[in-house]
Amino acid sequence: FRNINQLFGSDVGDKYLIEFSKILKEAKYYLKKPISIYRIGADEFAITLKEENPKEIATHLYEFVISQKIYIDNEKFDIDITLVYSSFPSPLKKALLTLHEAKDKNKNILSFNDILNKNREQEFFEIKQMLKTAIKQDQITPFAQPIVNGKQQVIKYELLMRIVTKDKVIPPYFLDFAKKAKLYAQISSIMIDKC
Repeated sequence: FRNINQLFGSDVGDKYLIEFSKILKEAKYYLKKPISIYRIGADEFAITLKEENPKEIATHLYEFVISQKIYIDNEKFDIDITLVYSSFPSPLKKALLTLHEAKDKNKNILSFNDILNKNREQEFFEIKQMLKTAIKQDQITPFAQPIVNGKQQVIKYELLMRIVTKDKVIPPYFLDFAKKAKLYAQISSIMIDKC
């Protein structure tokens, strides 16, 4: 939309937005789904619908919209959009985060879950590497935390697992990742040997 404003002026840009809005309304009939359409920014629209398969609907919507043409004052305009989708809770917040990612990565269709899964995969890889390094460099360390009674007397100890590097002690947020990476048994064995 900004390019149209810059090349043809704001009058044509305004007409383009009106025609584009009509295409979105037509999409409601094309998709045969009850959808609500909202304009949330100068050139950003939100569509809400109840759907079990949002990726399929998003793909159909994208294909429908880009197949349309807009005619203004004998000029034909192709439509190029970035379509993102997300789910509850906070769908708008998630969609806006996804929109920025989609534009940065030059993606036409992107879901919030795609970003989340990518970030989780990266985090899993990094933590798995950290665990392998901790095992190799003997950084898995047991810590005995005292358990006290009401009189503040130590009655027993709870054994905690930590990774101790040269400059920090890493708390056990890595344990779930260790299970997924199939390293949990190995680091548990190290703990038992050190006690």
